Amino acid sequence: MPVTVFPLSSDKRQIAYLNADHANYNRQTHVSTYIGNIKFSQGTMHLFADKLVVYDNKNNKVYKIVAFGKRAHYSTLPDGKKDILNAKANIIQYYPLKNTAILIGDAEVTQKSSTMRGPHITYNMQQQTVLLNPSPKNQAKISFQP
Repeated sequence: MPVTVFPLSSDKRQIAYLNADHANYNRQTHVSTYIGNIKFSQGTMHLFADKLVVYDNKNNKVYKIVAFGKRAHYSTLPDGKKDILNAKANIIQYYPLKNTAILIGDAEVTQKSSTMRGPHITYNMQQQTVLLNPSPKNQAKISFQP
């Protein structure tokens, strides 16, 4: 696939910034919930959503992040690329320990003039595989850059 989903490796070493109207962390459940005007930035990675839920384990390692919105939006500059990748969906689930992202509901991934659309898109970032799961009413749609 022409669309690459790896962020810059240097992004992981950058300071992360998160803005939200409301924030709540439950130490017992290890769940953080952020609501309203979510803006997350770390290096070239940016996430915009209406609600963000972050799950960490007993060792404080984040294992799941879920962004909700009327088109939650994630963007990054992948390693070795000069074009920004944009991903939009009603729900974006990210599993950092598995290097997997799932876009659910009106999902779209664009990089330069290449686009993938469908109701459900799954990426495995480590294996560089993209799976579009169309439904009977919604076909997967892919356009390639010439």
